[in-house]
Amino acid sequence: MSIRAAQMVHYQGTTRVLRAQNIGISNFNIPTEKVGEVGRDETLETTFETPDLTYDVESWDMTTRFEEKLVRSAALTSGQHVVFDDACPQDWVSPWTLRRGSRAVEGGYAAPYTILERAQYRFTNTAASSQTFTFKGDGAFFVPEGTPRSQEFTKAGTGPYSFDDTAKKTVLIGQDVYALNVTAMNDDGTYRRLRRGDDYTDTSTGFTLTASANTELADTVNKLAVVYGTAVKDTIVDATDDPGITVVPSQVKGKHVDLYVGTAAATPTLVRWPGVQSYEAGWSVSYEEDRELGNLYAVARDYDEAQVSGSITVRAMDVDAIMALYTQITGATAGDILNSETAPPLALHARIRNPQNSSQVLKTIVVEDARINISATQGRTRQKTDVSFPFNGDSGVMKVYNGQAPF
Repeated sequence: MSIRAAQMVHYQGTTRVLRAQNIGISNFNIPTEKVGEVGRDETLETTFETPDLTYDVESWDMTTRFEEKLVRSAALTSGQHVVFDDACPQDWVSPWTLRRGSRAVEGGYAAPYTILERAQYRFTNTAASSQTFTFKGDGAFFVPEGTPRSQEFTKAGTGPYSFDDTAKKTVLIGQDVYALNVTAMNDDGTYRRLRRGDDYTDTSTGFTLTASANTELADTVNKLAVVYGTAVKDTIVDATDDPGITVVPSQVKGKHVDLYVGTAAATPTLVRWPGVQSYEAGWSVSYEEDRELGNLYAVARDYDEAQVSGSITVRAMDVDAIMALYTQITGATAGDILNSETAPPLALHARIRNPQNSSQVLKTIVVEDARINISATQGRTRQKTDVSFPFNGDSGVMKVYNGQAPF
Protein backbone atom coordinates (compact mmCIF):
# COMPACT_ATOMS: atom_id res chain seq x y z
CA MET A 1 0.00 0.00 0.00
CA SER A 2 1.48 3.34 -1.05
CA ILE A 3 1.67 6.52 1.01
CA ARG A 4 -1.24 8.86 0.31
CA ALA A 5 -1.39 12.65 0.62
CA ALA A 6 -4.10 12.25 3.27
CA GLN A 7 -1.40 10.82 5.58
CA MET A 8 0.79 13.93 5.32
CA VAL A 9 -0.14 16.71 7.73
CA HIS A 10 1.73 20.01 7.49
CA TYR A 11 2.30 22.69 10.11
CA GLN A 12 3.56 26.23 9.60
CA GLY A 13 5.40 26.38 12.88
CA THR A 14 2.72 25.28 15.33
CA THR A 15 -0.24 26.18 13.07
CA ARG A 16 -1.69 23.60 10.70
CA VAL A 17 -1.87 24.55 7.03
CA LEU A 18 -5.49 24.26 5.92
CA ARG A 19 -7.01 23.60 2.48
CA ALA A 20 -3.58 22.62 1.13
CA GLN A 21 -3.63 21.10 -2.35
CA ASN A 22 0.09 20.74 -3.03
CA ILE A 23 2.62 21.20 -0.27
CA GLY A 24 6.10 20.10 0.70
CA ILE A 25 9.70 19.95 -0.49
CA SER A 26 9.61 20.37 -4.27
CA ASN A 27 13.38 20.53 -4.78
CA PHE A 28 16.18 19.19 -2.60
CA ASN A 29 19.58 19.64 -4.22
CA ILE A 30 22.63 18.45 -2.29
CA PRO A 31 25.85 19.59 -4.03
CA THR A 32 28.62 16.99 -3.90
CA GLU A 33 32.28 17.01 -4.82
CA LYS A 34 34.58 14.09 -5.48
CA VAL A 35 38.02 14.74 -4.01
CA GLY A 36 41.12 13.26 -5.60
CA GLU A 37 44.86 13.83 -5.47
CA VAL A 38 47.91 13.67 -7.66
CA GLY A 39 49.33 10.15 -7.84
CA ARG A 40 46.07 8.34 -7.09
CA ASP A 41 43.47 6.94 -9.52
CA GLU A 42 40.57 6.50 -7.17
CA THR A 43 38.47 9.11 -5.40
CA LEU A 44 39.63 9.90 -1.89
CA GLU A 45 36.26 11.06 -0.65
CA THR A 46 32.91 12.48 -1.75
CA THR A 47 32.04 15.60 0.24
CA PHE A 48 28.62 17.16 0.68
CA GLU A 49 27.79 20.86 0.69
CA THR A 50 24.87 22.65 2.34
CA PRO A 51 21.61 21.64 0.60
CA ASP A 52 19.51 23.98 -1.50
CA LEU A 53 15.88 23.37 -0.61
CA THR A 54 12.63 24.68 -2.11
CA TYR A 55 9.40 24.34 -0.16
CA ASP A 56 6.09 25.04 -1.95
CA VAL A 57 2.63 25.61 -0.51
CA GLU A 58 -0.46 25.71 -2.73
CA SER A 59 -3.61 26.31 -0.73
CA TRP A 60 -7.28 27.13 -1.29
CA ASP A 61 -7.48 28.94 2.06
CA MET A 62 -8.80 32.39 1.16
CA THR A 63 -8.71 33.79 4.69
CA THR A 64 -5.71 35.71 6.02
CA ARG A 65 -4.58 32.92 8.41
CA PHE A 66 -1.54 31.98 6.34
CA GLU A 67 -0.38 35.55 5.73
CA GLU A 68 -0.77 36.41 9.42
CA LYS A 69 1.55 33.56 10.33
CA LEU A 70 4.04 34.66 7.65
CA VAL A 71 4.63 37.98 9.40
CA ARG A 72 4.00 36.73 12.96
CA SER A 73 0.95 38.95 13.26
CA ALA A 74 -1.94 38.53 15.64
CA ALA A 75 -5.26 37.79 13.95
CA LEU A 76 -6.08 40.73 11.68
CA THR A 77 -9.32 42.61 12.11
CA SER A 78 -11.27 43.94 9.15
CA GLY A 79 -9.32 46.68 7.37
CA GLN A 80 -5.91 45.64 8.72
CA HIS A 81 -3.26 44.33 6.34
CA VAL A 82 0.12 42.66 6.03
CA VAL A 83 2.89 43.08 3.43
CA PHE A 84 5.27 40.36 2.28
CA ASP A 85 8.36 42.47 2.95
CA ASP A 86 7.68 41.74 6.64
CA ALA A 87 7.75 37.95 6.17
CA CYS A 88 9.70 36.04 8.84
CA PRO A 89 11.49 32.67 8.55
CA GLN A 90 9.10 29.74 8.61
CA ASP A 91 9.64 26.33 10.23
CA TRP A 92 7.77 23.50 8.52
CA VAL A 93 7.01 20.20 10.20
CA SER A 94 5.16 17.38 8.49
CA PRO A 95 4.11 14.39 10.58
CA TRP A 96 2.98 11.38 8.52
CA THR A 97 0.29 9.10 9.85
CA LEU A 98 0.59 5.32 9.92
CA ARG A 99 -1.87 4.60 7.14
CA ARG A 100 -4.95 5.93 5.42
CA GLY A 101 -7.75 6.34 7.93
CA SER A 102 -5.33 6.52 10.88
CA ARG A 103 -4.40 9.70 12.74
CA ALA A 104 -1.49 8.09 14.62
CA VAL A 105 1.86 9.57 13.56
CA GLU A 106 4.54 7.12 12.43
CA GLY A 107 7.25 9.51 11.16
CA GLY A 108 7.76 12.66 9.14
CA TYR A 109 10.18 15.46 8.39
CA ALA A 110 11.05 19.05 9.29
CA ALA A 111 12.33 21.87 7.07
CA PRO A 112 13.36 24.69 9.43
CA TYR A 113 14.22 28.31 8.72
CA THR A 114 12.84 28.81 5.22
CA ILE A 115 12.52 32.28 3.69
CA LEU A 116 9.63 33.48 1.50
CA GLU A 117 10.76 33.91 -2.11
CA ARG A 118 7.46 34.16 -4.01
CA ALA A 119 3.73 34.63 -3.37
CA GLN A 120 1.19 34.14 -6.15
CA TYR A 121 -2.62 34.49 -6.23
CA ARG A 122 -4.70 33.07 -9.07
CA PHE A 123 -8.41 33.53 -9.72
CA THR A 124 -10.33 32.06 -12.66
CA ASN A 125 -13.96 31.58 -13.63
CA THR A 126 -13.82 27.79 -13.65
CA ALA A 127 -11.35 26.66 -10.98
CA ALA A 128 -10.97 27.18 -7.27
CA SER A 129 -9.07 30.31 -6.24
CA SER A 130 -5.55 29.44 -5.15
CA GLN A 131 -2.56 30.95 -3.42
CA THR A 132 0.94 29.58 -3.89
CA PHE A 133 3.97 30.40 -1.75
CA THR A 134 7.57 29.38 -2.45
CA PHE A 135 10.21 29.29 0.28
CA LYS A 136 13.98 28.72 0.17
CA GLY A 137 15.83 26.78 2.83
CA ASP A 138 19.09 24.95 3.45
CA GLY A 139 18.21 21.76 5.27
CA ALA A 140 15.67 19.05 6.05
CA PHE A 141 15.55 16.41 8.76
CA PHE A 142 13.64 13.14 8.54
CA VAL A 143 12.26 11.57 11.71
CA PRO A 144 11.61 7.79 11.60
CA GLU A 145 9.40 6.18 14.25
CA GLY A 146 8.50 9.47 15.90
CA THR A 147 7.17 12.97 15.35
CA PRO A 148 8.81 16.16 14.04
CA ARG A 149 7.96 19.06 16.33
CA SER A 150 7.97 22.85 16.33
CA GLN A 151 7.79 24.59 19.70
CA GLU A 152 7.85 28.24 20.77
CA PHE A 153 8.98 29.80 24.04
CA THR A 154 8.67 33.24 25.54
CA LYS A 155 12.24 34.34 26.18
CA ALA A 156 13.15 34.25 29.87
CA GLY A 157 16.86 34.67 30.38
CA THR A 158 19.25 31.87 29.46
CA GLY A 159 16.67 29.17 30.21
CA PRO A 160 16.80 26.22 30.15
CA TYR A 161 13.99 25.85 27.60
CA SER A 162 12.54 22.36 27.89
CA PHE A 163 11.15 20.30 25.02
CA ASP A 164 7.65 18.95 25.52
CA ASP A 165 9.09 15.45 25.03
CA THR A 166 12.58 13.97 24.93
CA ALA A 167 14.31 14.77 21.64
CA LYS A 168 15.96 12.27 19.33
CA LYS A 169 19.43 13.09 18.04
CA THR A 170 20.94 13.59 14.63
CA VAL A 171 24.69 13.54 14.03
CA LEU A 172 26.26 16.53 12.25
CA ILE A 173 30.03 16.74 11.76
CA GLY A 174 30.48 14.07 14.42
CA GLN A 175 28.36 15.83 17.05
CA ASP A 176 25.04 14.79 18.55
CA VAL A 177 22.49 17.51 17.77
CA TYR A 178 19.03 17.68 19.37
CA ALA A 179 17.77 21.18 18.56
CA LEU A 180 17.63 21.09 14.75
CA ASN A 181 17.20 24.86 14.53
CA VAL A 182 16.66 27.72 16.97
CA THR A 183 15.41 31.13 15.81
CA ALA A 184 15.11 34.21 17.98
CA MET A 185 12.18 36.45 16.99
CA ASN A 186 10.38 39.57 18.07
CA ASP A 187 6.81 40.64 17.41
CA ASP A 188 8.10 43.65 15.46
CA GLY A 189 9.34 41.27 12.75
CA THR A 190 13.05 41.19 13.59
CA TYR A 191 14.67 37.78 13.81
CA ARG A 192 18.03 36.02 14.08
CA ARG A 193 19.12 32.46 13.43
CA LEU A 194 21.06 31.23 16.45
CA ARG A 195 24.30 29.29 16.09
CA ARG A 196 24.81 26.14 18.10
CA GLY A 197 27.75 26.51 20.49
CA ASP A 198 28.11 30.28 20.27
CA ASP A 199 24.47 31.10 21.04
CA TYR A 200 23.08 27.98 22.73
CA THR A 201 23.80 24.47 23.92
CA ASP A 202 21.35 21.59 23.60
CA THR A 203 20.59 18.20 25.12
CA SER A 204 17.80 15.67 24.67
CA THR A 205 15.66 17.62 27.16
CA GLY A 206 15.99 21.15 25.77
CA PHE A 207 18.37 24.00 25.04
CA THR A 208 20.04 26.82 27.00
CA LEU A 209 21.18 30.21 25.73
CA THR A 210 24.75 31.19 26.36
CA ALA A 211 25.32 34.21 28.61
CA SER A 212 26.66 36.27 25.69
CA ALA A 213 23.67 35.45 23.45
CA ASN A 214 21.24 36.22 26.27
CA THR A 215 22.82 39.65 26.68
CA GLU A 216 22.82 40.37 22.95
CA LEU A 217 19.17 39.32 22.59
CA ALA A 218 17.87 40.96 25.75
CA ASP A 219 16.35 44.04 24.13
CA THR A 220 15.42 42.66 20.71
CA VAL A 221 13.80 39.26 21.22
CA ASN A 222 10.71 38.00 23.00
CA LYS A 223 10.23 34.59 21.37
CA LEU A 224 12.39 31.55 20.66
CA ALA A 225 11.30 28.94 18.12
CA VAL A 226 12.89 25.50 18.04
CA VAL A 227 12.52 22.45 15.79
CA TYR A 228 13.29 18.94 17.02
CA GLY A 229 12.16 15.33 16.64
CA THR A 230 10.87 13.01 19.33
CA ALA A 231 10.26 9.28 19.60
CA VAL A 232 6.78 10.09 20.93
CA LYS A 233 4.19 9.31 18.26
CA ASP A 234 1.56 12.04 18.31
CA THR A 235 -2.09 11.67 17.36
CA ILE A 236 -3.47 14.20 14.89
CA VAL A 237 -6.71 15.78 16.14
CA ASP A 238 -8.40 17.39 13.14
CA ALA A 239 -11.12 19.08 15.17
CA THR A 240 -8.47 20.95 17.17
CA ASP A 241 -6.53 22.12 14.11
CA ASP A 242 -9.43 23.10 11.85
CA PRO A 243 -12.16 25.63 12.79
CA GLY A 244 -14.39 24.30 10.01
CA ILE A 245 -15.58 25.40 6.57
CA THR A 246 -17.82 28.16 7.93
CA VAL A 247 -14.63 29.94 9.07
CA VAL A 248 -12.22 28.66 6.40
CA PRO A 249 -14.26 27.76 3.28
CA SER A 250 -13.29 24.59 1.45
CA GLN A 251 -12.82 26.60 -1.75
CA VAL A 252 -13.75 29.91 -3.35
CA LYS A 253 -14.71 29.95 -7.04
CA GLY A 254 -14.45 32.88 -9.42
CA LYS A 255 -18.09 33.82 -8.96
CA HIS A 256 -17.19 35.00 -5.47
CA VAL A 257 -14.27 37.22 -6.60
CA ASP A 258 -14.55 40.79 -7.93
CA LEU A 259 -11.72 42.82 -9.46
CA TYR A 260 -11.78 46.59 -9.03
CA VAL A 261 -9.42 48.93 -10.87
CA GLY A 262 -8.78 52.54 -9.86
CA THR A 263 -9.13 55.49 -12.18
CA ALA A 264 -6.39 57.99 -12.96
CA ALA A 265 -8.51 60.99 -11.98
CA ALA A 266 -7.31 63.60 -9.46
CA THR A 267 -9.75 61.98 -7.05
CA PRO A 268 -9.60 58.34 -8.14
CA THR A 269 -12.44 55.88 -7.71
CA LEU A 270 -12.57 52.09 -7.93
CA VAL A 271 -14.40 50.62 -10.91
CA ARG A 272 -15.44 46.96 -11.02
CA TRP A 273 -14.17 45.46 -14.28
CA PRO A 274 -16.78 43.40 -16.13
CA GLY A 275 -15.99 40.31 -18.18
CA VAL A 276 -12.87 39.30 -16.21
CA GLN A 277 -11.94 35.68 -16.99
CA SER A 278 -8.84 35.38 -14.83
CA TYR A 279 -6.60 37.44 -12.59
CA GLU A 280 -3.10 36.67 -11.38
CA ALA A 281 -0.95 38.75 -9.07
CA GLY A 282 2.46 37.83 -7.71
CA TRP A 283 5.21 39.12 -5.43
CA SER A 284 8.79 37.84 -5.73
CA VAL A 285 12.36 38.52 -4.68
CA SER A 286 15.83 37.22 -5.55
CA TYR A 287 17.84 36.47 -2.43
CA GLU A 288 21.54 36.76 -1.77
CA GLU A 289 22.99 34.63 1.02
CA ASP A 290 25.44 35.79 3.66
CA ARG A 291 27.78 33.06 4.86
CA GLU A 292 30.73 32.86 7.24
CA LEU A 293 33.59 30.55 8.09
CA GLY A 294 32.74 27.83 10.57
CA ASN A 295 28.98 27.82 9.92
CA LEU A 296 27.06 25.08 8.12
CA TYR A 297 24.19 27.37 7.21
CA ALA A 298 23.55 30.81 5.79
CA VAL A 299 23.80 33.54 8.42
CA ALA A 300 21.19 35.68 6.64
CA ARG A 301 19.43 36.21 3.32
CA ASP A 302 18.40 39.56 1.90
CA TYR A 303 17.31 41.18 -1.36
CA ASP A 304 17.54 44.57 -3.05
CA GLU A 305 14.04 45.02 -4.43
CA ALA A 306 10.79 43.08 -4.60
CA GLN A 307 8.85 42.71 -7.84
CA VAL A 308 5.06 42.74 -8.21
CA SER A 309 3.53 41.63 -11.50
CA GLY A 310 0.53 39.85 -12.94
CA SER A 311 -2.11 39.82 -15.62
CA ILE A 312 -5.83 40.36 -16.16
CA THR A 313 -7.72 38.49 -18.89
CA VAL A 314 -10.98 40.07 -20.04
CA ARG A 315 -13.70 38.91 -22.43
CA ALA A 316 -15.46 42.17 -23.32
CA MET A 317 -19.11 42.09 -24.32
CA ASP A 318 -18.71 44.70 -27.06
CA VAL A 319 -16.28 47.18 -28.61
CA ASP A 320 -17.35 50.08 -26.39
CA ALA A 321 -16.63 47.99 -23.29
CA ILE A 322 -13.06 47.12 -24.26
CA MET A 323 -12.37 50.69 -25.39
CA ALA A 324 -13.57 51.93 -22.00
CA LEU A 325 -10.96 49.69 -20.33
CA TYR A 326 -8.24 50.93 -22.69
CA THR A 327 -9.21 54.51 -21.85
CA GLN A 328 -9.05 53.79 -18.11
CA ILE A 329 -5.62 52.13 -18.10
CA THR A 330 -4.05 54.86 -20.27
CA GLY A 331 -5.58 57.67 -18.22
CA ALA A 332 -6.81 59.30 -21.44
CA THR A 333 -9.75 61.63 -21.87
CA ALA A 334 -12.85 59.83 -23.10
CA GLY A 335 -13.05 60.02 -26.89
CA ASP A 336 -9.34 60.67 -27.48
CA ILE A 337 -7.24 58.28 -29.55
CA LEU A 338 -5.33 55.96 -27.22
CA ASN A 339 -1.67 54.95 -27.38
CA SER A 340 0.63 52.59 -25.51
CA GLU A 341 3.05 55.27 -24.30
CA THR A 342 1.04 56.14 -21.17
CA ALA A 343 0.20 53.82 -18.31
CA PRO A 344 -0.43 55.74 -15.07
CA PRO A 345 -0.20 53.82 -11.78
CA LEU A 346 -3.64 52.49 -10.85
CA ALA A 347 -4.96 50.62 -7.82
CA LEU A 348 -5.97 46.96 -8.13
CA HIS A 349 -8.31 45.47 -5.53
CA ALA A 350 -9.26 41.77 -5.75
CA ARG A 351 -12.09 41.20 -3.27
CA ILE A 352 -12.71 37.61 -2.20
CA ARG A 353 -16.11 36.94 -0.67
CA ASN A 354 -17.19 34.08 1.56
CA PRO A 355 -19.21 31.64 -0.57
CA GLN A 356 -21.38 30.86 2.46
CA ASN A 357 -22.00 34.54 3.22
CA SER A 358 -21.62 36.81 0.19
CA SER A 359 -21.80 39.96 2.32
CA GLN A 360 -18.52 38.99 4.02
CA VAL A 361 -15.28 39.87 2.24
CA LEU A 362 -12.69 37.34 3.41
CA LYS A 363 -9.69 39.29 2.17
CA THR A 364 -8.58 41.78 -0.46
CA ILE A 365 -5.37 41.56 -2.48
CA VAL A 366 -4.18 45.10 -3.20
CA VAL A 367 -1.58 46.53 -5.57
CA GLU A 368 -1.69 50.31 -5.18
CA ASP A 369 0.51 51.33 -8.12
CA ALA A 370 -0.03 48.89 -10.99
CA ARG A 371 0.89 50.05 -14.48
CA ILE A 372 -1.44 48.10 -16.77
CA ASN A 373 -0.28 47.68 -20.33
CA ILE A 374 -2.16 47.37 -23.60
CA SER A 375 -1.19 44.03 -25.12
CA ALA A 376 -1.54 42.35 -28.50
CA THR A 377 -5.04 41.19 -29.44
CA GLN A 378 -5.74 38.51 -32.04
CA GLY A 379 -8.93 37.21 -33.57
CA ARG A 380 -9.28 33.44 -33.97
CA THR A 381 -11.75 31.62 -36.16
CA ARG A 382 -14.93 30.57 -34.34
CA GLN A 383 -13.59 31.76 -30.96
CA LYS A 384 -14.51 34.56 -28.63
CA THR A 385 -11.82 37.18 -28.14
CA ASP A 386 -10.07 37.42 -24.78
CA VAL A 387 -7.78 40.37 -24.12
CA SER A 388 -4.85 40.07 -21.71
CA PHE A 389 -3.59 43.04 -19.68
CA PRO A 390 -0.16 42.46 -18.08
CA PHE A 391 0.86 44.78 -15.26
CA ASN A 392 3.78 45.63 -12.99
CA GLY A 393 3.76 47.42 -9.65
CA ASP A 394 6.03 50.43 -9.20
CA SER A 395 6.95 49.95 -5.54
CA GLY A 396 7.06 46.15 -5.37
CA VAL A 397 4.53 46.20 -2.52
CA MET A 398 1.52 43.90 -2.36
CA LYS A 399 -0.89 44.26 0.55
CA VAL A 400 -3.24 41.58 1.87
CA TYR A 401 -6.19 42.95 3.85
CA ASN A 402 -8.54 41.15 6.14
CA GLY A 403 -12.01 42.02 4.82
CA GLN A 404 -12.53 44.89 2.39
CA ALA A 405 -9.57 47.21 1.90
CA PRO A 406 -10.10 50.94 2.38
CA PHE A 407 -9.71 53.22 -0.62
